[in-house]
Amino acid sequence: MDLIIQKVKTELIPTTSEQKGDWKYTLLIFLFGESEDNYLTQIEELKTLNPKPYKIIILGLNKNLLDKQKHITELAFNINEIEPKEILMQMTGFIEDSIKGFSEKINN
Repeated sequence: MDLIIQKVKTELIPTTSEQKGDWKYTLLIFLFGESEDNYLTQIEELKTLNPKPYKIIILGLNKNLLDKQKHITELAFNINEIEPKEILMQMTGFIEDSIKGFSEKINN
């Protein structure tokens, strides 16, 4: 997570009144047990940066652990209980929304 925060701060270009920045990114987190790092605090820090993540998706195997993640994102899935197609739809649905929004701005 430290590396992700560093890259967002140093490599992503925020949108300003002078320039169009990078598209918002999707953060995909895989949880297979209790984490030893303080990723919850780091996710909150990511939400304060510019650009902010468009979506945060958490995939894991432990239902109890995933239930604890609902305050971070509504997109927390137990991969034993969900169809791969549904996960992919959630992960890629933002692309269509982004393209539609960008197209509307160009046309106006």
